[in-house]
Amino acid sequence: IVCEGCTTSGTLLILIGIALSQIFGFRFSVLRLVTIVSAASSIVLTYVLVKEITGREKLSILSGLLLLANPIFFNIGHLFQTDIPFLFLSLLSIHLAIVGMKKKQFNYFLAFGIISAANIFLRQIALIIPLAFGLYMLLKNRPNLISRETVVATIIPATFFVIFLFSQYMQYGAFYT
Repeated sequence: IVCEGCTTSGTLLILIGIALSQIFGFRFSVLRLVTIVSAASSIVLTYVLVKEITGREKLSILSGLLLLANPIFFNIGHLFQTDIPFLFLSLLSIHLAIVGMKKKQFNYFLAFGIISAANIFLRQIALIIPLAFGLYMLLKNRPNLISRETVVATIIPATFFVIFLFSQYMQYGAFYT
């Protein structure tokens, strides 16, 4: 048990905080640095995703600047909360899925599954990303119905979600607290 009375909602962020505190000592500035790096990476990933999808440079720059200028993003971009790391891992997993579909390389789908599974330990709603991807791949590959990429990209996060539910049940006696 990481902390008594905590939900497993931000388990990944708690573990990152514990690891950084062990290495650098407990300082709020070190913990904030995680969120600042995630925020900067989210802006860059927004630019890259829009550029990948539309191919338009100006629209990509505008999208990154709009994310930066968002008052909610700007205000919580320096706090050690799950919002910004969740956004970063969501954008990263979506980017890996898009690049994997374009390049048709298995490693991108494997990375997508692992990042999506890690993201579930920040916020459980992250399960929707691999489920949506799996549904898209099933509809896209109707003749094959199930491809290796679809299985890996959806089974890894689903397995971690089941582990999460089991840990909730073992700790609290219920699936959600």
